Amino acid sequence: RILQAPADGEAGARFAAWHRRLLDLPSRYYCEVVEELFRRNSFAKGQFTGLGRVLSLSSVRAPIFALAAQEDDTVPRQQTFAIARLAGAARGTVRTLTAPGGHLAPFLGAANLEGPWRSVARWMRRVNP
Repeated sequence: RILQAPADGEAGARFAAWHRRLLDLPSRYYCEVVEELFRRNSFAKGQFTGLGRVLSLSSVRAPIFALAAQEDDTVPRQQTFAIARLAGAARGTVRTLTAPGGHLAPFLGAANLEGPWRSVARWMRRVNP
């Protein structure tokens, strides 16, 4: 399910907690990102404008590897894995995998380098020989 605003329940609470965290971004950029990408889901809906062009996730045709964190309190797994149905990648070219840990865990630590990232590397060699 794509997170919509205003969100109810646990997903809404997670979004609200994330939204209260300080990010070191220029204010206008930050506000646009939150409003267009997170609240309105404009990119997923094909309604996002960037560099004067309308951009859509459905126009992404490249193979995709979606790596989600098992205990992610910012981006739930089902939201990460929605890319499989929202992107325009060919059937069978989207791979999903869950890594242990929280939001940034898939990108940090030796355990994830030895586990999930080996899977990512093998997948990349197969789709881009």
